[in-house]
Amino acid sequence: MLFGNIRSHGGGNNNPTARQFKAAYKKLLVHIELKALDSGNCTALEHISILDCASSPVARINRSIRRIAIEDDDDDDDNNNNEEDINAFFNTISDFSNQIISHISGYIAHILIKKIDCDICIGALLSNSINEDHKFIVAKDKGGLLYPSRDLIQICKISESVIKIYTENLRNINKKC
Repeated sequence: MLFGNIRSHGGGNNNPTARQFKAAYKKLLVHIELKALDSGNCTALEHISILDCASSPVARINRSIRRIAIEDDDDDDDNNNNEEDINAFFNTISDFSNQIISHISGYIAHILIKKIDCDICIGALLSNSINEDHKFIVAKDKGGLLYPSRDLIQICKISESVIKIYTENLRNINKKC
């Protein structure tokens, strides 16, 4: 087990020099990375949890909701200030920026659709009809662009506002230093 771990630290070289052996040995002692290598680079299926289902999911959900509510009460003052800043920036986004954000939202939907298998979730990402947020996408579309839902566009607009707030705060901090 020890020599298998030392050889694995060498990458493609399974015959370490004295210096490499010493370095790998020290690393193993410090990080305690000794584990059985009888299965090679595979993990036994018995050790993988496929379905995690608690015996009382309702109680677990209620406990987590109470914990979130307590944490939310503590952070209300800070969140109110941040929400005001976000709303102020959200209202100042130009029409051009709105169109670009909706185009980027379509790309995000495209990437997420590749990773998501749930039809309901995919339906929530895409719009059933073309609206005013899709003007730029309509102009650029040659048959392959996706039209994101209003919710996805809204999330991306809020993200844009948050990024603007934090970059402005960083600029102010850098000016003070």
